[in-house]
Amino acid sequence: MNRPGLLLVGTKLYAGFGSHCDGNPYQGWIFGYDTTNLAAAPNIYCTCPNFDRGAVWQSGKGLVADAAGNIYFATAMAATTAATTPIPRSTPAP
Repeated sequence: MNRPGLLLVGTKLYAGFGSHCDGNPYQGWIFGYDTTNLAAAPNIYCTCPNFDRGAVWQSGKGLVADAAGNIYFATAMAATTAATTPIPRSTPAP
């Protein structure tokens, strides 16, 4: 389920996803698409690949980025010990 608003940083369009009715197992996801080449594989970031939950909610608000292109967002209900992990900006999904 897409809850947050979209984010455009340069030519990258980012979309965040959560869960549907909190049906376990689920993770939060951020997908980054190159708007100049939509056929290219997107950049993909999973909020908690080794745990359940961690949905990207944002209460309908958009993902945000600073001047350096770092992306910020809120997650919910994650069972993880990771503090921060950068979202890859140039490494496409396998």
